[in-house]
Amino acid sequence: MKGYLLFSEQDLLEALVKDGRFDVENQDSAFGAEVCAARKDRR
Repeated sequence: MKGYLLFSEQDLLEALVKDGRFDVENQDSAFGAEVCAARKDRR
């Protein structure tokens, strides 16, 4: 990767997986993970 990162790609992935505000799919894929904002339950 080009540029300056304050954290590794793996560190970012782990942080997103742990953060309940995001849904992370295909995290074990060799092609990358899909990240989107988690939906709130509207009751």
